[in-house]
Amino acid sequence: MNNDSGMTNMEKLFREHYVSMVFYALKTVKDKNIAEDIVQDVFIRLIQRRDTLQLESNAKYLLFISLRNAVIDHQRKASHHFQESIVDSPDDFSLEESMFEIELYKQLYDAIKILPTKCRKVIEMRLEGKDEHAIAAELDISYETVRTHIKNATKKLRDKFGDTHVMSLFLTII
Repeated sequence: MNNDSGMTNMEKLFREHYVSMVFYALKTVKDKNIAEDIVQDVFIRLIQRRDTLQLESNAKYLLFISLRNAVIDHQRKASHHFQESIVDSPDDFSLEESMFEIELYKQLYDAIKILPTKCRKVIEMRLEGKDEHAIAAELDISYETVRTHIKNATKKLRDKFGDTHVMSLFLTII
């Protein structure tokens, strides 16, 4: 693979998966900046190794394994109380679950991107962990307006996804 096509493939992977990977990491590390750093480090490591990796055939798989391992490494360094059972059992089932969950985040993010601007902004802030009062203060809108945006977004997403895993994921993180 030449460097140009490798970079093009890497840029495409970045655009397609960055946000969902950040959401996945954020679920564990609970800090958006750290989650973004972890995902960026994963991409940097893959870019540095792109000449030795066969990215065409298994790029998505490598991304998910790398992300899962990077999150585990971060948790291991950040906490001496991190459950060793999680670190010691990177079985295929948990990898498949991670890949499935990241794909759900991607579907959710794609749906959130098409919400009306103010509604989307409220949901994005809520997904970052901000409560309704903080969102209202930051956007200079009333608490009730924030609640209305959340209700409207929930309705639109429920109309789109019904009772699927994507909707369950949204409801657990909102």
